[in-house]
Amino acid sequence: MSALSHLLPWLSDALLQSTALLIIALLAHHLLKRSSAAKRHTLLLATTIGIPLLFTFSAILPTHQIPYTQTITPLLQSNPTFSTTVESGTPIFRPQDPFVNESLPIKTTIQAAPTPPATSPSPPAFWLVTVWLLGTTFVWLRLIAGIFSLRKISQHSQAPQILEILSHETSSLGLHKIPRLIILDKNTMPMTWWLGNHILALPKSASNWPLEKLRHVIRHELAHISRDDCQRAWIAEASLALLWFHPLAWLLKRALNT
Repeated sequence: MSALSHLLPWLSDALLQSTALLIIALLAHHLLKRSSAAKRHTLLLATTIGIPLLFTFSAILPTHQIPYTQTITPLLQSNPTFSTTVESGTPIFRPQDPFVNESLPIKTTIQAAPTPPATSPSPPAFWLVTVWLLGTTFVWLRLIAGIFSLRKISQHSQAPQILEILSHETSSLGLHKIPRLIILDKNTMPMTWWLGNHILALPKSASNWPLEKLRHVIRHELAHISRDDCQRAWIAEASLALLWFHPLAWLLKRALNT
């Protein structure tokens, strides 16, 4: 129970600070919508990096405890001892003193034995913390599973007939290394990802696209590589796992992927 009483103020303080940071970042992103995509993505990336830092510093710096934790925690930790005072009106006669013939009340203090704490169900705060940890763990496990899935896809067939176009567009954008090109088995959306090296995946129908469309799609995907959007996506996914339940975190992630 004492561990939970220390954990609740930390989580509440980190949540409040993270919410404020998300609001500021989304407002700034909206105000900078006419700026370059690189500036807006840098702002959002800095926000995603700042969220785990807030969780870390909230455990070190003084927290702003909400009234709930300040009021309930002492009650949960206390083990009160009840005392009862009983007054008895039984008369006492003092025959040794002939001048005194009156009854005096007796005050008897009964000290009740401390009752053992009753076994009570876990408080709602315990279940909230448990659900938060399970959700964060699930997001991280899904991220790891996605990495292994992408590694498996990256071993599929390549397309040497499109490499010449890719090489030309890579040089025109000033990139020093040509990303690995693969053709997916299904007709999915073009995509890029990063697993130590950049990988550009095109759908199966890309071989039949007109030349201008193919150049446009490759140029668009190379723009993501030039801005390091793939690495930013991994960082955002891992950082925002701490706020998997927060609607503003999903809005920031969506803005970062556009």
